[in-house]
Amino acid sequence: MRKLIVIAMVTLLATVAGIYYATREKPVEERSSLTAYKLINPVTLDGQITGIEWDDAGFENVIFLAPTDELNYSGSIYTKHDDDWLYIAIVVMDSTSHINNHAWVVFDADDDDQILDPWTESKDDAVEIPDSGGTPVSIRMDTATNHEWKDDIDLGGTDDAVVSGKQASGTCTYEMKKKLNSGDAAGNDITLAEGNTILVVFQWGDYETGHMNLSISSSPK
Repeated sequence: MRKLIVIAMVTLLATVAGIYYATREKPVEERSSLTAYKLINPVTLDGQITGIEWDDAGFENVIFLAPTDELNYSGSIYTKHDDDWLYIAIVVMDSTSHINNHAWVVFDADDDDQILDPWTESKDDAVEIPDSGGTPVSIRMDTATNHEWKDDIDLGGTDDAVVSGKQASGTCTYEMKKKLNSGDAAGNDITLAEGNTILVVFQWGDYETGHMNLSISSSPK
């Protein structure tokens, strides 16, 4: 029996605090699928994929598109879990060597199949990953004051992610782990268990992918 957590990605446009908002979201039936398998290989979160550490992960090649569709960058997403943490790696091929193109992973924590609406989505959960390491940032929307994304700790929650990012030789690599259930209700953190489905956005700088359904399996790959 396989244990599944499902993640989906949306297309984004207007920006607030560096994160773009969905305007051309695909219908549910058009979302592709990705599985987070049970971890076998330990991961060192150092902003690089080394050896076999992600060989046991679910994997999908993706295209990160600009809001105008004028530019695109190829990349890959890896996902797995260990019953306690959800692990995600994002790789973007960037020959132009953009500086400080952070990655974001945004979760539809309130399970309303909507995400990143700056006027209504106060209960979604996000992680920001700098491309030169740095401090992990758990953020969420503060609808009480100007509808801005703010740090969880500034809104009464806790910072529940571990991240690392690095840019080298035309490749941007971002790694993170986040608790499947941190108990941080004040931070609107995800609460995921066997068979759950959740909508998620993966974004790199001003570019993002399309919808994807990610499921969590109790079995190794």
